Amino acid sequence: MLKRHIFAIASAGAVALSLASSAGAASPGFCRDYAGAALRQVRGAMSHTACYSEVHGARWSNDWRIHFDWCRGVDRVDAASEREARRETLEDCAR
Repeated sequence: MLKRHIFAIASAGAVALSLASSAGAASPGFCRDYAGAALRQVRGAMSHTACYSEVHGARWSNDWRIHFDWCRGVDRVDAASEREARRETLEDCAR
C-alpha cells in the first residue's frame, strides 16, 4: 500500500513537472519554421566572407535539429529574439 502511494505521488509529480516545463514552449510547427529560417540565415552568413568571423556557436549551426530542439525548449518570444540577433549580425557583417 505504501509503495503504491509513493509511486502515485512520484508519478503525479513527474506529470506536473512535465506540463509546467512545456507550458510555454513553442509548438512543433512554429519550431519547424524557426529552424528553417535559422538555416536560411546561416546560409546567408556563409555567403558573405565578412561574416565568417561573426558566425560561431550553436546560433550559427548548419544543423536543423539543433535549432528545432532549442526552439522546443523556449517560448516564441525567446525564439524571436534569437532570430532577430542573427538578423542583426547578418545586417552588420554583410555591409
